[in-house]
Parts: sequence; structure tokens; C-alpha cells
Amino acid sequence: DMAISASVQGVPMTSSDFSTPNPSTVSLSFSAPTDPQPPPQYASFPSKALPSPSSLTYAPISSPSAQSCVLTCHSDLLCDCVAYDSSASLCTKARGGCEPGGLAEAGTSSAVYVRPRDDASVGPVGGDDNTAVDNANSPAAGLGSGTFSFSGPALLLASALLM
Repeated sequence: DMAISASVQGVPMTSSDFSTPNPSTVSLSFSAPTDPQPPPQYASFPSKALPSPSSLTYAPISSPSAQSCVLTCHSDLLCDCVAYDSSASLCTKARGGCEPGGLAEAGTSSAVYVRPRDDASVGPVGGDDNTAVDNANSPAAGLGSGTFSFSGPALLLASALLM
């Protein structure tokens, strides 16, 4: 038996997202993934914004909440902090420029959330039975972001399908 637990931009993947030679020859099961590295507690700086201009910020993306914005940063190991503007529902990730003293003053609808860098959970994931792949900044633009977890022999099949 093979199992795939995956989501892309928060939407769980199903068998229709994959091409299989013959569904009766492969026993696949699908379930929602569990993040093997839950997000740590981010430091919150209300009424702050990222310094401007910064060459290390990403283009803002739509985000329904500050929590969703923090999860966007968490899915990208290169992300040091995020700025969330609740009035526009926009999230901006940044590498560097996240020092509290360097943050810009902003309105009450803005806040910056800084990832703790002493967090032991930041690092590669893996083991004998599972692997997680961070696809948050894949060069395949437009494919979205997500965490993929594969168990058992499904790792080989899914790896081949994702390449």
C-alpha cells in the first residue's frame, strides 16, 4: 500500500491530481498532510511594516488572515519575517530586514511577524519512512506552495510524478 498526504495552497491533493498507469495496479490512499514541523511562535510587532525599499522582499500575495500569512513564511525556509496588512488582506514575505529596530511605523491594520532563528525545527525533514518537500519558492512559477509528505514506496512514485 502507498499513501500520499499533500496539499497545495491549503487544498488537499486527490487521486485526480496524479497520473497512474492503471488505478487497479496501484493501491494509493490520500489524506490531508500533517506538518512535521509545526510553526514556532513568531514575534509580533503591531503597527509596523517592513523597511522600504528592500530588495529581499517578495511580491505581496493575498492572504485571508495573519495566521495564514505566518504559515506562508513557515513553508519557506528562506523567509525571516512577514508583514500582514489586514485592511488589504496582503502578506509580504522577506529575507532579512526583520530586526525590530529597523521596522517602519505603519497603521493599525499592519503588523510584522518575525520567525525565531533559534528554532530547532528549522532544517531538513526526513527519515526512513517519510520525506517532506518545501515547494514554497519552486522555480515552477504559478504552481503554488505546499508541503508534501509521502510514506512507503509512494515516495518513488510521487517523486517521479512531480518531476
